[in-house]
Amino acid sequence: MNILVVDDVVTVVSILRTTLSSKGHSVTTARDGKQAAEILTTSPMDIVLTDWLMPELDGLGLIQWIRAHVQPVPVIIMITSMESADARVKVLDAGADAYLVKPIKPQGIIDVITDIEQKKFQRVTPSIIDKIAIHKRSKELGYSGVGIVAGTSGAAVIRTLFKRIEHPERASYFIVLHGPGWASEALADQIQMETPLPVVIPADGERVERGTIYVAPGDKHMTVDPEGPVIRLLSTPPENFLRPSADPLFRSLAAAYGTHAIGVVLGGTGCDASVGCGHVKIGKGTTIVQDPSASISPQMPQNVVTLGLAQHVVPLEHIPEELSRRI
Repeated sequence: MNILVVDDVVTVVSILRTTLSSKGHSVTTARDGKQAAEILTTSPMDIVLTDWLMPELDGLGLIQWIRAHVQPVPVIIMITSMESADARVKVLDAGADAYLVKPIKPQGIIDVITDIEQKKFQRVTPSIIDKIAIHKRSKELGYSGVGIVAGTSGAAVIRTLFKRIEHPERASYFIVLHGPGWASEALADQIQMETPLPVVIPADGERVERGTIYVAPGDKHMTVDPEGPVIRLLSTPPENFLRPSADPLFRSLAAAYGTHAIGVVLGGTGCDASVGCGHVKIGKGTTIVQDPSASISPQMPQNVVTLGLAQHVVPLEHIPEELSRRI
């Protein structure tokens, strides 16, 4: 993969270059965000690893510049010594896909890059969708269950949805944000500032209430058990190299809510939610996908579209309207 390393500390650059080159990656370096932007205007990159505090153009500014000017957008990883909760939220809001804290451990970098490669090149084939069988309840839940998934950089996007959904109390909402547990906790707090609905990171066995927003905790799959209904948190193996993953959630929504299940797929890397959308569609529910042509991370919604599972392909700004009509 083509990787751009952006840091003004020579030792950090040396460690990253040596580590990544040893795994066969092509590494280019820049001393600050301004030089990185110049490189990115002529040389496409798969991944950008950037420091935060740099002269000329800092890491946050570089992330925002990449999101605005570079297509296709590379995966962006912030590597910094700043590790407060506020700093992490600022980085994800700027559009980073991952956040690593210095000092750098070579194996940690390798693990992150390997995970990105696996997700980026994973594919779901139509034959997998053809094998889907829905085990629905004899009586489905009588209100909408909305599953929403986004990549790590999608926290800000999810927050905006709840500003504009009309009568959101008519449904229950279940959110999967790819990334570490602290990102989900921060997202729950941020959503709560945008809506009067209660926002919770649920415990296993917590009762599902209409008009409540549930955010999947870190490192657990979140599903809905229709008997109750209650939340189930599972430590089963990662799916699509992720835990939490949207596929277990969407499968459970299809079984519990049937025609009232709604799956919403926002931007992200990989193919998470593709199989889950197959379950929702086959169960006569509704799939809503962010228009990949206008997404900064189009791979996840594009996979759903390519498989013919996207019933409604909608620009991001119209998704709240689409949900308001269907809940």
